[in-house]
Amino acid sequence: MPRFSVIVPVFKVQGYLRECLDSVLEQSYADFEVIAVDDCSPDGCGAILDEYAARDPRV
Repeated sequence: MPRFSVIVPVFKVQGYLRECLDSVLEQSYADFEVIAVDDCSPDGCGAILDEYAARDPRV
């Protein structure tokens, strides 16, 4: 079980979601999980989250 959970609310943030996730995932402390809450965003946020979840088990 991860020591920390980072919760990222997601709605119409396609333009900077990758930058946000990269920033969180590149931290030197690694014992955490990222919980992204996609509130039915009408842009491509869901696909971005799927991509990150497929390549990093912390998402």
